[in-house]
Amino acid sequence: VHSPLDTHQDHRKVHDITLSAIRRIGLSLILYRSVSTTREFVPNLQVGVDEFIDVKMKTLLLHRSQQAKVYMQKHMIEKFHTYYNIFDNSEKFYEAYMINSIVD
Repeated sequence: VHSPLDTHQDHRKVHDITLSAIRRIGLSLILYRSVSTTREFVPNLQVGVDEFIDVKMKTLLLHRSQQAKVYMQKHMIEKFHTYYNIFDNSEKFYEAYMINSIVD
């Protein structure tokens, strides 16, 4: 789910609604990083996505309302997915996540 450490109000609201929906279950949330996530987002999980980066690029092209944005350019998408490549060097591209434990 989106992180509460996001500048986009809709993303924060999705997080809050999800948190409310699971509050009695005691699950952990896996928060993902987006282009609007703040610098306070510190990932503690990364998943290599070399195998899927081409599919993600093609899928992002379908998000027509965002095509004029700088962050939608191929080199920016690649940079976004290499930023947290600090845990290992087995893959070139990664998705960065934060595991947020929820205590019932």
